[in-house]
Amino acid sequence: MVTRSELKKLVERRLGDAHVLMQGRRYESAYYIAEYAVECAIKACIARQFRRNTIPDKGLVDKTYKHDFEQLLKTAGLFDKLLIDAKANPGLGSSWNVIKDWKPDVRYSTEKTRLDAHDLIDAIENPNDGILQWLARHW
Repeated sequence: MVTRSELKKLVERRLGDAHVLMQGRRYESAYYIAEYAVECAIKACIARQFRRNTIPDKGLVDKTYKHDFEQLLKTAGLFDKLLIDAKANPGLGSSWNVIKDWKPDVRYSTEKTRLDAHDLIDAIENPNDGILQWLARHW
């Protein structure tokens, strides 16, 4: 079982891993691992719904073990809020568009370039419009 605090630490570690991989010119791997930072951040938001000394709803637990960002945001109760905020902040909308279609199967990709990985990491970490900035307000 992973705690919300551990998920937040994993966000930092996965992004750190992505930067090390970028320096080593392992762009496909950097792309792949950076997205796990987003997944961990969304799951930290979901973890707020779990209550101590309470058996969680099985449906909520099952929905948490997914790799689909839209579904995870819906489980966190944040998807509609993201769409509203993305309309108000086009930069956030652009960041969401860069990351939204990620799937774990990208680990088999040999076609991600330095630019792909750079754009993805920027969409995650951008201090003004990055998806991580937005998620951190909700975890």
